[in-house]
Amino acid sequence: MSHELRLLPTGHKCRRNHGHNYVVTVTVTAERLDEYGFVTDFGELDGFAGESGSITDY
Repeated sequence: MSHELRLLPTGHKCRRNHGHNYVVTVTVTAERLDEYGFVTDFGELDGFAGESGSITDY
């Protein structure tokens, strides 16, 4: 995701269009597994990622 911080002084490195990368670790727990032996279906968590896209790596 990229953005500009236009209120910063001209010449400031963050005033120009720039972006950031993030790594997020999600831990999911449950008292019981579902009927398939899963804590959750990771496909159901994709909405959690918002604009960044899918949270699954496969």
